[in-house]
Amino acid sequence: MNLNRKDMARYGKLAALVAVGLVVLFRPWLIPLLLFMAVWLGLIVFLLLGSARVSELGAAAWEYYQQRRPKRAAKIVTRLQNAADRLDGILARMPARVADGIYTPDLGRSARDMAQQNRSLSEEDPFARLGRSRPPAE
Repeated sequence: MNLNRKDMARYGKLAALVAVGLVVLFRPWLIPLLLFMAVWLGLIVFLLLGSARVSELGAAAWEYYQQRRPKRAAKIVTRLQNAADRLDGILARMPARVADGIYTPDLGRSARDMAQQNRSLSEEDPFARLGRSRPPAE
């Protein structure tokens, strides 16, 4: 029996599904235990490495993913931006005392929109522009 890559992937998925089914059937407590251990392991790694190193590793992993699968990465960014927009809509309807201080990420949308419109952010100092627009008060 000669299996190609597609058949191996299909049988691998089937084997994983059967394994999960058997675990749920015979050891149902194992799934919450593994989730609990994974959360604690992630917390320990985060605390050991520190937030700066974790964000640096995350950025490097994201750059690697963008290089390998640029179309899929663009889809992910679009989905995340849509989710942030929905969250902004929800926060806009909430009372100010609840929603104050909750900020959603931009995910580079401003830079992308400006690039599509062939515009760029001004590198000029805004205070210099303000000084030119009106004479100083005396």
